[in-house]
Amino acid sequence: MTLTQLRYALAIEEHGNFAKAAAACFITQPTLSMQIKKLEEDIGCVIFDRSLKPIGPTPTGRAILEQTREIIRHAELIPDIIQAKEEDVSGELHLGIIPTLAPYLLPLFMPQFLRTFPGVTLHISELDTDHIITQLKNNELDIGLLVTPLDEPAIDERPLFYEQLFAYVSTTNRCFKLDTIAVSEIDFENLLLLEEGHCMRSQVINICEKRNINKPARRLRYESGSIDTLMRVVENHNAITIFPELALTTLSEKQLNLVRSFRDPVPLREVSLATHHSFMRKRIAGALHESILNSIPLIIKNRPKEYVIPV
Repeated sequence: MTLTQLRYALAIEEHGNFAKAAAACFITQPTLSMQIKKLEEDIGCVIFDRSLKPIGPTPTGRAILEQTREIIRHAELIPDIIQAKEEDVSGELHLGIIPTLAPYLLPLFMPQFLRTFPGVTLHISELDTDHIITQLKNNELDIGLLVTPLDEPAIDERPLFYEQLFAYVSTTNRCFKLDTIAVSEIDFENLLLLEEGHCMRSQVINICEKRNINKPARRLRYESGSIDTLMRVVENHNAITIFPELALTTLSEKQLNLVRSFRDPVPLREVSLATHHSFMRKRIAGALHESILNSIPLIIKNRPKEYVIPV
C-alpha cells in the first residue's frame, strides 16, 4: 500500500469514474485500475462497487476512504512542519475568501503583503463559506477569510476585525429621508438580497427575524451574487440593500449620499482567519493576520469586541 495508491482511490471517489480519475491523475486508465486492484488485494477488501453508476465505495470502502483522507492530510503536513521551523515566510499559500469580502479587502492588504514577503506565492479563490470549510477540511486550502463563528470543530478561527453593516437606499425609498435608520424601519418589501449560499444573505435575514420585522411579499425579488450589482439596482429602483463597511472605501461621493447607518443596536459581523486545526505554518498565518490588520481603516481595526451585536 502506497500514498500514491491512496491518492488514486480518493480521485476515483471524487470523479465516480475510472477514466476521469485517471485523467485527473495524469495516468492511463489501465494503470489506475491496476494500482487500485493491487491496493484492494493488499488490504484484503474491495473498496469500490464497480456495478454502480457512477462508481461508488462499498460500505467498508467508505470507511477506508475516510481514513485515507486523514493519512494523506498527515503526510502532506511534513513539508509544513519543515517550513514552520524555518525563519523566513515563504512558499505557496492557498487562500479562500468569501465574495462579500474579496473586492474590498484584497486590494487593501494583498499588494503590501506580496511586497513584504516576496518568497510567498498566493493562490486566491473566491468561494462561499461552505466551500471554504470543505476545502479547508480536505487540505485544498491553507487559510480562509470569512465571517464567523462557524461552529466547526475541525476549524480554528482567529478573529481579525468587526465590521459594521450599512444600508444603501434609493432616493425614492422612504428610508432615504432619515439620517440614520433602525433595523425595524427597513422596507422589507423592497429589500434586495444576495443569492442563496452567501453568508451575508443569512445574516440579513437573521437581523430581520431577531428584530421581528414584518415581512410582506416582496414586489421585486431580484437576487444577485454581487453586492455591487445590488447597489446598482438600488440606484435605479425604489429599493434598499445592506452592505459591509469595507465597501465604503470604494464608493463615490454621489454613492455615499445613499448610505445610511443603523441606530443602536448596530449590526456588525466578525471577520476571521480560519485554518484547519492541523495547519502547521503559524508564521505565514501570523504574517497574513498582521498584514490585514495594518491595511484596514483604523475605525474598524480598533473596534472592541464588546461592541459587537451578533447578527
